[in-house]
Amino acid sequence: MNYIKQLQCDLQERDRVLTERLERTWEFRKHLTSSKFTNTESDRNDWISVADVQRWLTYIELGN
Repeated sequence: MNYIKQLQCDLQERDRVLTERLERTWEFRKHLTSSKFTNTESDRNDWISVADVQRWLTYIELGN
């Protein structure tokens, strides 16, 4: 395999990984909007900070 073909294969793989990562990120965002995280009347103490998770997801997606 020549160098250009290898670079093309590498680029395809990186595109696939990026697409997969973005899909998973959006899936997680959808999960965070579910009733599990919007119910405020509960005796559970293990709720997560949705805003913190949203900031982390933005960092993962955009790198800033």
